[in-house]
Amino acid sequence: MRKAVCILGLIMMGLLLVSCTCGTTPTHGGRLEILSHQLTREGEYFPTAHVRGIAKNVGDARLSWAEVDVRFYDSQGNLIENGFDFISDLDPGMTWSFDVMGLKENITASDIRVGSCW
Repeated sequence: MRKAVCILGLIMMGLLLVSCTCGTTPTHGGRLEILSHQLTREGEYFPTAHVRGIAKNVGDARLSWAEVDVRFYDSQGNLIENGFDFISDLDPGMTWSFDVMGLKENITASDIRVGSCW
């Protein structure tokens, strides 16, 4: 009886571990594609930088979570801020208009990548 309880406990722990990791393991770029993006500066009294663009689910399954990550740099190339935008439930073939905002006044450049998707 004690052996059966131990085995049952191990099975339950294994199922719990699988349910915590499956479906939330990020993939980078596998199913989300950034089609276009542009860095713009806005605001006279409260200047902000925005990276706006379009991303598309190029996979064959719904993305429960899709993320775009942006890093912002100053004129010397120093990383000064980062940000992201996300969407949920993006079906195959659907596009998404994202907007990542940076609040530092001295942002002059950025780079972008597909973040976590599942």
